[in-house]
Amino acid sequence: MSRLLFATSALDPDRTSGGIGACHLVLALHDAGHAVRVLTTDRVPSHLLPVPVETLPNEMDGRRPGHLRRRASVRLTGYPPEAWRQIAAWEAALAAGVERFMPDAVFAMGAGGNLFALMALARAAPDCPWIANYHDPYPASLRPGAYRRSTRWVSGRQERMHRLILRRADALTFPSARLLRWVLGDESQGACVLPHIASDLAHRCADRAPQPAVDPARPFRLVHAGTLLGPRSPHGLLEGLDRFFQQVPEARERTVLAQIGTVHHDHQALPAWKRLVAAGVLKPTTERVSYGAACAAMRSAAATVVVEADMPMSPFLPQKLADAVALQRPVLALTPRASAVSDLLGADHPLRVDPTDADGVARALAMLWTKRGEDAILVPAEGAAQLAPTRVVESFEHTLARIAR
Repeated sequence: MSRLLFATSALDPDRTSGGIGACHLVLALHDAGHAVRVLTTDRVPSHLLPVPVETLPNEMDGRRPGHLRRRASVRLTGYPPEAWRQIAAWEAALAAGVERFMPDAVFAMGAGGNLFALMALARAAPDCPWIANYHDPYPASLRPGAYRRSTRWVSGRQERMHRLILRRADALTFPSARLLRWVLGDESQGACVLPHIASDLAHRCADRAPQPAVDPARPFRLVHAGTLLGPRSPHGLLEGLDRFFQQVPEARERTVLAQIGTVHHDHQALPAWKRLVAAGVLKPTTERVSYGAACAAMRSAAATVVVEADMPMSPFLPQKLADAVALQRPVLALTPRASAVSDLLGADHPLRVDPTDADGVARALAMLWTKRGEDAILVPAEGAAQLAPTRVVESFEHTLARIAR
């Protein structure tokens, strides 16, 4: 078995989806017999991880220079001074970790815009192979569709850093084949897919959390656990609920949609949002809850809901989809036909609908209503198998064997 130095800015599952994914992967590698040591700037979930964890200062939460100096640094280099301090801290911690632990490889996990560990490795390569993991497209100027944000002076410099990582990493991993192709195009040699893991960690965290208060008068419970960013409009879902109630009037007083997570202000201004909140159907919980509490809520649901942006193709594989598989819950997926979610479910899965298809949502809800309690519309076995810990670890081990020195 291998000795692995695991570098990640996200580790706490109660804070970010990146932390959830990191915990699942660390545990899967440990359970497979690998010796894993973790470096992180995040809070350490010591009750979950039976491996050594070393924390380094989180410079992004520390002191910040004046506005003019910070602005000049961003324009000249693409990043503020605190980001460069964080990269330097990663360089020092990684060099020390490699010297002390002598790993067979370093695995660096990026999440969102925080790829500082990957940047540190690209600037000062360790004396061992290293793997760069992209959780999302980076930078914002290279994201698809409505997620793309380009900033003068800044984006070009960040794209150069991204290309440096791609050139210098010994291997690259992505949670979906679509994200791999989006980032690399036809230059995919040396890259592999490491999907999010569906494991019993979701059940164990749910068991430890306070159980959700389920209203017995509304037993048909739908749960969306995650942030509704601006591009992820719930309009199709909400209009679909209204049409479902027109078709099945008795469901109106027996249905609840629990929204767990931050919601963009534009979505809260939708007439359908306000109407369903007033009717007691939509129950928003906008503060972040623990991972265990979110899993407990999902486990109590007739279906977990995934809402994606309306765009031609989505390369994103949500962590909540893996959790729904682990919890054996049906998934109502509002996702493009060409998406990582559709690839897993199957484009013709009865609970997959386009993000704006309110009639499709109504049909899917009617199917769930008819089959409620039967758990008959789960993620297909072939899709769920892709998220099994043993399958993901096997892919990881193939990558390690290929880059071994």
